[in-house]
Amino acid sequence: MKQTTVQIDGRSMFDDAGVEKQIKRCDGVVRVDANFLSGTATIVYDETRVSPDDIKTFIADCGYHCCSEVLNMKTLKEAR
Repeated sequence: MKQTTVQIDGRSMFDDAGVEKQIKRCDGVVRVDANFLSGTATIVYDETRVSPDDIKTFIADCGYHCCSEVLNMKTLKEAR
């Protein structure tokens, strides 16, 4: 399992549950935690079934705008 955090625009504080529900429909996504205050969604996914780019495309198809992957210390460590 891998985890990524993406920046999502075009939603209100009432959309967190909707964002989570929609992204969870993506095959290979295990868990989603959307956060209105930070404008992000943290996604745990099975990297053998789906890629971060697939997830971003899926988010766009749901009508949300995925700005970019948010780099955090864990992501930077994995990249090394």
